[in-house]
Amino acid sequence: MLKQKIWPLALGLIGLTTAASAVYADEQAISEYQFAVNDATELSIDSGVAEVEFIRGEAGEVQIELTVKKTKGSLLPSDPDIHGVTLVSDWRGNQLQLSVSPDDDIHTHWRVTLPKMAAIDVDVGVGEIYGAVDTTDTRLNLGVGKVELALYGDDISRIFADVGIGKSSVSGMTSGDIEQTRAIVSSETEARGNGRYRISADVGVGDAGFTVFQLK
Repeated sequence: MLKQKIWPLALGLIGLTTAASAVYADEQAISEYQFAVNDATELSIDSGVAEVEFIRGEAGEVQIELTVKKTKGSLLPSDPDIHGVTLVSDWRGNQLQLSVSPDDDIHTHWRVTLPKMAAIDVDVGVGEIYGAVDTTDTRLNLGVGKVELALYGDDISRIFADVGIGKSSVSGMTSGDIEQTRAIVSSETEARGNGRYRISADVGVGDAGFTVFQLK
């Protein structure tokens, strides 16, 4: 699994988290969480086999619906124990770091409803990262799978999509340049604008695409 160590930041922010509810079934376990945030909060998500779905939300709170299932290779009912999987949250300065534990032989679906953040950082081993966010500094790292993210707001300095084996694309930019480079199996797409935010996706095998929408 792709991981990155993140060092504590200087300024602190207290986060409030509550496990609101948990609904269990033999096939899956669903839990909901809330975190108090503001526009200086940086969000980091680290997961192995996962789908991360982003939804634009209201200011002041990040809401997470976490669905845990066994991977297809898990045949024994007691292995793994999906009901024992928990969301791990860690505040480091103004950065909220989220992961699940244990993270073996499970598939997770993160439904993340969030306001505009200072930054978004996602590391997933195998799966998908998709949905819509308000444009901000964003880094997506995916080993195998697909990135398909809508960005609302054109205050963009650079978008860079790098795929080792697969396709990359950027669309919807109303100003600036878009350059695409393709080799035999790899693809890079870079778009530059006159704004402030930097967005990147690094995918080993799969596809990476960004679509920019203007705010009305």
